[in-house]
Amino acid sequence: MPRNIKTGLSEIADSIIRDVRANWTPESPSVRGQPPAVVTGRLDRSLKNTSSNRDFAGRFISRMGGKYYRLIEVEAPYSGVLENPAGLNRPFLAPAVERAQDRFPGLMAKVIFK
Repeated sequence: MPRNIKTGLSEIADSIIRDVRANWTPESPSVRGQPPAVVTGRLDRSLKNTSSNRDFAGRFISRMGGKYYRLIEVEAPYSGVLENPAGLNRPFLAPAVERAQDRFPGLMAKVIFK
């Protein structure tokens, strides 16, 4: 995959992480349906933009037509229960990804055609 597309995907992942960080709830405890508040900073520090040479099923990507993935990892062990509506319902990543969908074409165009 061309380097500028990899760069674009990485920039989009970075923008999603910045969006998550800009939208933490200012007071703890947060209200159901709103992002959690930063209390210890562990969840905030656990957000990582990483690449992978495997797809979500563990297959090497080169065998799958050379697709390239960027992953936003959230390493805090309690992140899933926060994000889950059936759990604590304090979504933080899904709303940021939804907001990024509107910016995606512009961000990619900026990187590809510069």
